[in-house]
Amino acid sequence: MDYQEKIVTLKDGTECRICSPKKKDAAQILEHMKIITEETHHMIRYPDEIEKNLEEEEQCLEESLKSETDLMIAAFIGDELAGNAKIFSVGTCKKIRHRAVFVVSVKKKYWGRGIGWTLLQAIIGEAKKMGYDQLELNVFSDNKSARALYKKAGFEEWGCIKNAFRLKNGSRYDAIVMGKIL
Repeated sequence: MDYQEKIVTLKDGTECRICSPKKKDAAQILEHMKIITEETHHMIRYPDEIEKNLEEEEQCLEESLKSETDLMIAAFIGDELAGNAKIFSVGTCKKIRHRAVFVVSVKKKYWGRGIGWTLLQAIIGEAKKMGYDQLELNVFSDNKSARALYKKAGFEEWGCIKNAFRLKNGSRYDAIVMGKIL
């Protein structure tokens, strides 16, 4: 799906362009993934696990624009990708296709400006338009700011998966399963 471009004003007065990323944005998307996975352990990948090349990312972005079940939304400050979000179906089987999963990421230098909130609100609105009945995600148990953001948006904690995340240093974190009925 293609998200209609919008200009929003962030908490600090900065203008932010929200839109579906296009093929031309593929290099920035890949770089963004590497940066955010280095900045925090709250992502499910390490930088060395980002295996897509530029051509594969371009294809992924083109497919996302054509998809009826998936959507990617990017937040740009000027020409720089500051954050992005993606929504995708849990599955295509009739019993579960009403459910969607989403992810949100924002570069550390842009934390606290409202980009995560803006992307989250866009994802919720688009999920409703796409016909999903509920949104779900797993969040690291120690990610208090993300959990607070999701709760502010009406998400509830639906459960916990013990030791769902294991870092290279051996530390483990539970996954808090959160969801929102749309």
